[in-house]
Amino acid sequence: MVIAAVVIGYRPTQRRWGAEGIESMFVVAGICLAVALVPAAIMSFVAARWPQHLGQAAFAGTGIRLLLTLSGLLIYQVLAQPLLGAFLCWATILYLLLLATETTFAVLAVRRYHPAAPVNKGGTAS
Repeated sequence: MVIAAVVIGYRPTQRRWGAEGIESMFVVAGICLAVALVPAAIMSFVAARWPQHLGQAAFAGTGIRLLLTLSGLLIYQVLAQPLLGAFLCWATILYLLLLATETTFAVLAVRRYHPAAPVNKGGTAS
């Protein structure tokens, strides 16, 4: 998803912000992709050892990714002082794309390991 977004956004970013915008886009994409490996590793590890805790691992992974992404982007912004328009635009786009992808993957993984309980349609408690 991130690679597709970068490919689609390359020309508009170049027209709007030039080389500085392209640099910001690539750096933000690199930070987001590198940090996205952390929750994937956490969920893989927990799924293999403690599948009953996959929901908590997915939630924790999302929180950890949020903090690491924010930290990485803030450090880059303070040290490199990129073109702010392109930087903020791509940070928002790529973060939300990864959040949607991660959430979808987490829901599918939790459903796989924890199928839904049967629903009592009779209206009486069992």
